[in-house]
Amino acid sequence: MAQLVDIYVLALIVVTPFSFALVAKVLGIRLRDIISWIAPGLLGSGVAYLSVWLARDTVGTYNINSIGQLFIFGLLYSIVYFGMVAMTARAPALETVRFMRSRT
Repeated sequence: MAQLVDIYVLALIVVTPFSFALVAKVLGIRLRDIISWIAPGLLGSGVAYLSVWLARDTVGTYNINSIGQLFIFGLLYSIVYFGMVAMTARAPALETVRFMRSRT
């Protein structure tokens, strides 16, 4: 099963640049603009994942049950992700929040 996941991830990594290039061409948007729009989210996700990966050994030494670890790692991921997005894309994030609030 792990090999299938590896193949799927590799396929996504190979295909994604082509799909983004096609979308950019069809919509008449520069590829650089698309990258600048998604970069804060990708950076936030990467740093948040890295922080959870680094914290796994520390949390594991406290003999916390699985639910407790799930809560701690989820909270850590959320805080780091939203912190990174706030630092790298504050204006677009606030604009999105305002838009979502106007819809309710």
